[in-house]
Amino acid sequence: MTIFNGYMKIVRSNINIIIMYFMIFTMISVLTAQGTKSREEKQYTANSLDIAVVDRAENDLSKALLEYLGQFHHVTVEEDRMEELQERLYYYNIDIVLQIPKEFGTDRDWKKGKVKITEVPGDSTAMYLQQQINGMLQQVQQYEAAGYSQAEAIEKLHGQKQSEISILKDSESNANVKSYTPMLRMIPYFYIPALCSILGLILAVFQRKDMKQRMSISSISLWRQNVEALMAFLVLGVGLWLLSLGVIQCISKGSFFHAQLLPYYLANTFVMMLVTLSLAFFIGILVKKAVQVNMIVTPFSLGLCFICGVFVPLSLLGEQVKRVAQFLPVYWYSKTNDLLGDYQILPANIQEKVWQGIGIQLVFMAAMIGVTLMLTKMRQQER
Repeated sequence: MTIFNGYMKIVRSNINIIIMYFMIFTMISVLTAQGTKSREEKQYTANSLDIAVVDRAENDLSKALLEYLGQFHHVTVEEDRMEELQERLYYYNIDIVLQIPKEFGTDRDWKKGKVKITEVPGDSTAMYLQQQINGMLQQVQQYEAAGYSQAEAIEKLHGQKQSEISILKDSESNANVKSYTPMLRMIPYFYIPALCSILGLILAVFQRKDMKQRMSISSISLWRQNVEALMAFLVLGVGLWLLSLGVIQCISKGSFFHAQLLPYYLANTFVMMLVTLSLAFFIGILVKKAVQVNMIVTPFSLGLCFICGVFVPLSLLGEQVKRVAQFLPVYWYSKTNDLLGDYQILPANIQEKVWQGIGIQLVFMAAMIGVTLMLTKMRQQER
C-alpha cells in the first residue's frame, strides 16, 4: 500500500483545506437552517404577503383580481422588469412575483392565460396565493356559466363577504423536507473546492518528472499503482460525503435520515461526489505545477456554483444562464435536489426526471474520465 499511503500523507499535510471548506459549508448550513426555522410557522397560514404584480393584460378581470387580492395582501403593480423583481425576491424584499399574461380572462375555457407565480424556492406561500386566485376565478366562471356577463360577475364578487383560506399542516407536508433541502443544495461548494484542491495537488505531485521516473522503476506494477490511487480517491471522497451528510443530519435535528426520499438524496449526493472526483482527476492531470491548482479551482468552483443553482436558486436564474448551465453536471444535481424538495412521495413521472438528472451526472463523469485518460495518453506519447 505504498502508493495509497503516499496519497494519504499528502492529504494529511493539506488537511487545512478540507477544514476550511468544511467550516464554510457548516456555517452556511446553520444559517440556512435558522432562516428556514424562522419561516416555518408562517408557512402554512393565511399571512399577508408582499406581492409584486406585472399586469400585462390590464383588463377588467385582471384589475378585479388585483382588487380581490388587495383585501388580503399588500399588492403593488410593477413595470415589466423581471430581472429587477427577481433580485428583490432573492433578497426577500418581496414575497411573490405575480405575472398576469395578455390572454388572461379572454379565453372562455379558462385553460389559457394562466397567471405565473414566482416565489423563493422552499417557500409554500405560493400554494396559499394560488388557492385564493383559483377560488376567485372559479366564482367568476360559475357566474358566467349561469348567464351573467363578465362585468356582472365581477360586480357580484364585490358584494360578497371575504372568505378566509387556510392550509392544515400534517405529517406528510413538505415542511419536513424544507429544513434540509437548501442545505443539500450547498453540497457542491463543499465537494468541488475541497476535493479538487486536495486531489489536484496530489496528482500534480505524482505527475512530476522525477516522481514518474522513480515510480516507473519501482517494484510496484502500474496496475497496482492505479488501484491504490483509485482507493485513495474513493476513501477521501466517501469520507467527505459521509461528513457532509452527518452535518446535515445534526443541523436538521435527526430528520434527514428519516426522510421518505432519503435513498434519492443519498444517490444524488453520492453521484455528485463521484462527478467531483472525475473533475479533480481532470484538473490534476491538466496542471503541471501544484501552485496552479488553487488558481484554477477557486474561480472554477465559484463560477460553477453561481450559474448552476447552488448559490442562486435555479428559479431565479435567467433562461439564457440555465441554457448554458444544462451542459454542466452541477445544474442537474441542483435540479434533482429541487425536485426532491418539492415532493414527499414521488409520482412516477417525477421519479423519471430524478433518475434522468442522476443519470446525466453519471454520463458527464464517464465523459470527463474518458477525456482525462485521452489527455494522459497524448502526453505519454509526446514524451
